[in-house]
Amino acid sequence: MYDIKKLLSSMEIKPSKKLSQNFLIDENVINSEVSFANLCREDIVLDIGAGFGFLTEKLSEKARKVVAVELDKRLASYLKTRFEKSVNIEIVQGDILDLVQKIDFDKVVANIPYEISSQITFALLEKNFKLAIVCYQKEFAERMVAKPGTKEYSRLSVMTNYFADAEIMMAVSKESFYPQPKVDSAIVSLKPRKEKPYNLNDEQFFFKIVALLFQHKKQTVRNALVHSSKILKLNKKELRSVKLSGLESRRVFTLEGEEMAEISKVLGKNAQGY
Repeated sequence: MYDIKKLLSSMEIKPSKKLSQNFLIDENVINSEVSFANLCREDIVLDIGAGFGFLTEKLSEKARKVVAVELDKRLASYLKTRFEKSVNIEIVQGDILDLVQKIDFDKVVANIPYEISSQITFALLEKNFKLAIVCYQKEFAERMVAKPGTKEYSRLSVMTNYFADAEIMMAVSKESFYPQPKVDSAIVSLKPRKEKPYNLNDEQFFFKIVALLFQHKKQTVRNALVHSSKILKLNKKELRSVKLSGLESRRVFTLEGEEMAEISKVLGKNAQGY
């Protein structure tokens, strides 16, 4: 364990709740993250929420370059001083959501602020990279990899599976952080798909259908769509009669992503405004 309390005290810094600052201080977990990333000397690695640079330093020992992004100006200043002689570490101060599309990288290894888990994950998956090793809240991680029919299965599960092959690599105790969060965490491996798992006529409409269906997760597909008629700009009579190859009687939470894709194809022929 790193002596984070002493470091914070010497810098007269109090962790910010607003910035979701829970610092990973367990060196064994950090070493595991680096190991999962399978780094080589050709890799450019993105470190999000670099904090005091514990992970940054470990990454720099394996990678060609580390781009460490930190929103907190106090910590970014500390990092620049700490790594001023490190030729393969670049410190960037700013909001990763504003910066991610401007940064080139091969891999991501990060302990992200949990409040932006969904936003940053899908922003990353718009990029072309090899692998991401990311620490999430355990519940969020479980929803990312959940299968149809399970309690955890959600819109997040379908969207994650559409863009990437996701796998939980290890659980992380809340005791591995300071300040200690209320929940445990998990490290997830994300490998972006070179080819999407199914063909779509309209990707954005598919995303819309997934979102609408999961607003009524326990209902039948038919009822879920009827309740979304105004958003779809289709009348309820039309939605009650549309044929969906038997899927209309299924409960939403039992549907595979591919089945939701088929629903979006059928409805996309009739929906207005898409």
